Amino acid sequence: MTITYSCIANGRAVLAELALTGGSYQEAVATVLKLVLLRAEPKTIMQMGSFVYHTLFIDGITYLCATDNALDTITPSAFLKNAKESQKTRKILRRIWWKHFRKIVVITVVILLSIIIILLSTNVIPT
Repeated sequence: MTITYSCIANGRAVLAELALTGGSYQEAVATVLKLVLLRAEPKTIMQMGSFVYHTLFIDGITYLCATDNALDTITPSAFLKNAKESQKTRKILRRIWWKHFRKIVVITVVILLSIIIILLSTNVIPT
């Protein structure tokens, strides 16, 4: 079994996609995305034509992959799990960035206040 198509969508708008085989996936994907948005379930599996579409819906973003075998669900689940983990990683990295940004702002303010106090105490700046 192979994953023949994958995409990331925000609502019905496909943000990124990759098709490993020829074929027109757009019509089926549009239908799948519509159903995913209506159901709003975290995971869905749908068969359309000769492909099985596996989706993972997290915070309004849909991660979708199409396979050519209805019996194997392990590979698509593992593939969609990387999407879930990457989203957690982004949240953690964003939290760390803000933490460091706040430290930099506090240190900058303290240094500026220290310079102003030193300059005022040495009468370099008239009061």
